[in-house]
Amino acid sequence: MRKFSELVNAISQQGSTVLLYSPDIDSVIATSILYRFLITRDIDVEAINLFSSREIIDRQSVVVLIGVKQKRALSTYRVLYLDDFIGRDPRSETSISLHLVKALSERWVVRKDEELLAIASMLTLSHGSMYDEDLIEAHMKFIEDASSRGIVELYDTMRFFGYPNIDLYEAIYRTLEPYIDGITMNRQGIEELLKDLGIAVKGSLSEEVKEKILSTISSIVSRYSRKSIPLVGKKLVSKLLRGPIYDLYELAYTLLMLLDSKGPEYLCTLSFGSEILNLLYPCALNTLDSLVGVLSKIVNGEIDVKRFTLRMNRVSVIELESRAPFNTLYRALRALGIVERLAVFRTEDGFVVPYLLAEQLWPIDEEVQTIEGGIVVRNLDDVSKYLRGSRL
Repeated sequence: MRKFSELVNAISQQGSTVLLYSPDIDSVIATSILYRFLITRDIDVEAINLFSSREIIDRQSVVVLIGVKQKRALSTYRVLYLDDFIGRDPRSETSISLHLVKALSERWVVRKDEELLAIASMLTLSHGSMYDEDLIEAHMKFIEDASSRGIVELYDTMRFFGYPNIDLYEAIYRTLEPYIDGITMNRQGIEELLKDLGIAVKGSLSEEVKEKILSTISSIVSRYSRKSIPLVGKKLVSKLLRGPIYDLYELAYTLLMLLDSKGPEYLCTLSFGSEILNLLYPCALNTLDSLVGVLSKIVNGEIDVKRFTLRMNRVSVIELESRAPFNTLYRALRALGIVERLAVFRTEDGFVVPYLLAEQLWPIDEEVQTIEGGIVVRNLDDVSKYLRGSRL
């Protein structure tokens, strides 16, 4: 493995640097952290989203690829892969952000809020639920290190956003994974649920009452979920988040909503503010309202989810009347098992491949078009060309 200091030296000697990044959450957060590190050392650096890379890149610049692969060699550029300098095997699908934080922390100081962003971005890599224990196991050495320094804990608890840092009612109300129809972001809904169960809104909760709540919510979710959804189990709990975001899983969904609503370029600026985590949740609230509305229609059968086989891959197609927060919606539906690992959204624009699922090859094809949250493909037959991992 080449040392991270070798990358810093190579960049410093070149004069100018372009960080060419994939617009998925993990790559964007890694780019944000690396960008801040480089500019504090007076290095001339520019971050460019892969799908904006039709812009002319100075041939005198060194190009560092982050979550991006070269489609073909370009002799006019000096190209470096970040993976080569942070000890990450690109075939492993492990977190670029966490590998970068580890490499940086060996010689430099990494801010704790950046480390929280890296851990949250890791959660978005799951092929199913963010609570997937295989995902946690693949990153256990990073989690154990963060735990030893008082950043996070991993233990069994109820899997509602913010719990146990906030009270159970508020946690249930805020929870997007699993989406609880009629309850998520619906205070009247949760009040009616508790009234039906004969439970006071205020006051401490006995274990018997908690079990009653869990059983009722499990029944609601099982009505539309296509997989078993454990509401209690292993969960990463932050020791540092104190509001308005109290939970790493909620932070991960907030990052997804901001990717959908404000774009990857906005997320790339996250490492520059002093109280960045406090600013995220309010910025995502408008997206949250529209997301819940679409989720409700899907789980109640008002929006179709179809399945096709493309090049021997099962692909879900969700029919939408208008644009939506595609990446966040995919993540929530995938956690419920409602969509396949590969999925696209059909809108008036065409077939939208969310950034989380888009093939990340540079240089990109001239015909590739983008909208908020993804790339647009006109024909279903062409979708497999742009879905990550679907080419055979």
